[in-house]
Amino acid sequence: MSCIFGYLQNFYLMEKMLWIHFYLGLLSAGFITAKAIQPQEFVQIPVNQSVIEGSTATLKCQVKNRVGKLQWTKNKFILGVDRNLPSYERYSMVGNPARDEFHLRIVSAKLEDDGLYQCQVGQTEEAEGIRSNTVKLTVLFPPDPPQILEAPIAAVILGKPTNITCLVKNGKPGAKITWYLAGKLMNRKLYSTEMFTKPNKRVDTKGNIMLIPKTEHSGKLLECHAINEALQNPYVTRVTLNVQYPPDITMKINITGKIRQGMNVQLACEGFANPQQIKWKWYRNGKHLARQTASVLNLPSISHVYHDNTITCEATNSIGSTRKEKRLDIKYGPRFISASSHVAVDPRENAKLKCEADGNPQPSIIWRKKGSHNILGSGSTLELVEVNDADLGTYYCTATVVGFSEISREVLLLKNGPPRIMSDGKFYTSQEKTAHIECIAISVPKPVSMYWMKNGRTLDNTNSDRFSTNNEELPYGMKSTLEILKVHKEDFGSYNCSVANKYGEDIAIITLAEKDVLPMPYIIGGAVGSVAVILIIILACVIYHRYKNTDSGADSYTDSDSTMEKKKDVKSESPTLMGQWRQDYNKDLYRYSDNFDEVYNSKSNNNAHILYTEPYYMDPSNREGSMTSQPYDYVSRPGLTDVPGPADRYESNYNRTFVPRSFKSDISDTYSMLRLPPADLSNTKFATNV
Repeated sequence: MSCIFGYLQNFYLMEKMLWIHFYLGLLSAGFITAKAIQPQEFVQIPVNQSVIEGSTATLKCQVKNRVGKLQWTKNKFILGVDRNLPSYERYSMVGNPARDEFHLRIVSAKLEDDGLYQCQVGQTEEAEGIRSNTVKLTVLFPPDPPQILEAPIAAVILGKPTNITCLVKNGKPGAKITWYLAGKLMNRKLYSTEMFTKPNKRVDTKGNIMLIPKTEHSGKLLECHAINEALQNPYVTRVTLNVQYPPDITMKINITGKIRQGMNVQLACEGFANPQQIKWKWYRNGKHLARQTASVLNLPSISHVYHDNTITCEATNSIGSTRKEKRLDIKYGPRFISASSHVAVDPRENAKLKCEADGNPQPSIIWRKKGSHNILGSGSTLELVEVNDADLGTYYCTATVVGFSEISREVLLLKNGPPRIMSDGKFYTSQEKTAHIECIAISVPKPVSMYWMKNGRTLDNTNSDRFSTNNEELPYGMKSTLEILKVHKEDFGSYNCSVANKYGEDIAIITLAEKDVLPMPYIIGGAVGSVAVILIIILACVIYHRYKNTDSGADSYTDSDSTMEKKKDVKSESPTLMGQWRQDYNKDLYRYSDNFDEVYNSKSNNNAHILYTEPYYMDPSNREGSMTSQPYDYVSRPGLTDVPGPADRYESNYNRTFVPRSFKSDISDTYSMLRLPPADLSNTKFATNV
């Protein structure tokens, strides 16, 4: 019984122990299971990071409860699980392994290291794998030094908007550009920036600034500053501004007061320009003065023709051209601007006498009649109503400008009438020579026709190869010249010169005679005789001087003086043969002098005027007896007085025999200077020989 009880007691104890072991087993199994299911987690994770090329970058990664293997990826590519990362020389995992620190370290960072990185822990049967966030490693590169494309000197044009460009290459990231002018930061609104990323992740930056150059900018420094995260201090490059502009000129004149005619005027242009190489041009009233290429224009002894002219100076350089101009105000005395306009009228007609003058200031003009001091009118026109014989004659118009000498001009008021021929009656020439026969007609008004005839046949340029006529208008009529080439025997004889105007006509017979030619023996004998006479005279002079030297000085001088006095007496009492010829030669020319006074009186006038040769006078030539025209004007001379001449008797007595002064008196004055013909030919003249 006790055995059974003992057995049961042992069994109870054994069962109790088994339950204790069972519960202990359960507790142990629960502890182990609880420990195996704790998750892996990151204590430190990497963050985005930038690193300058060549330096070291470290990406953090620490894991808790790590049971799996840890590795890094770059751009999703596994780098390896060995902490030394033997496949990557510059890569390694560093940190305390006991603390599960697996930091990725990259030394001597390069552009190829730039990318996306991630820390990963692998999974196991007991734990799941984990991954950190993806981070970016940026490798920074400083840019190349900036370049201003226009360096070192930027040529800009004054006032013209200009772009200046600064180029900064190969930065990472792209460089930031700022501009400074003369050390002062420029307004950011004036510039812009463009960036261009290249395949190698480098960035080129181009900065532009819009500059409006001013004069004060010339020579100043324009700076381009470039910086990025790889630089502590910016790169700086500079360019010097060369502000160019067209010439800025002024025109000066050497005369400060009024410019008077005859002064030496100098116009000069001066100023500034960049570039300084200037070409000069001058213009007068818009017309280029090709020979004037300097900066100075000289106008020596300037005349009235420059009055109111515009002189322009033009300066040109490579940038452009500039002009300056000046209008000249030339003060000058009076001058007549048209020929004398003599007037011919019929009785009781109205007449207008004109006298136009120019000056600066504008001249004042007054009118008076010869022999009178009364002023008849003013202005360029004098109007006479119902002209009678008393109104005919010479009128003076006087033009005056203050500060200059006055000038005067004669204007004739004539009465219309028939023409009158005033020509020599005979001309001489030789056979085979060219003859010129002149016929001069006085006609108021102008002739309507003037022609030549011989033997009833009209001679002109159309009906003969050897005969030609030339009609020349004169102030008071016309001169007709008949030219005969290679004169034949039958050409000698009488020629008819006819002239007509609306009041009548006149006809003159003019003879062409053959000139005698001395035989050659006579000419040779005369020459030999002349030589002999000259030798005799020389010999006589030599003998006389020798004889004179042998006499006493006093007696010789006394005798010489007495002889000279006698010679003077003989000379004063006896007119020369030449003088007698002149008196005979001029008789016919003065055949009207008893009936008419000279229109152009040579006496002085009371207005202190000296007579120019204006309007016209007839001047017979010494060789051909041709008549030319010259003007009569007056210019004021101090100290002269006007003595009125006698009354003009011709004015109320105008008829066919009227000869105006400009023909009659001038012919009488100038004919005395002609080559005189032989004594028996005092009223004839030789034709011109060509």
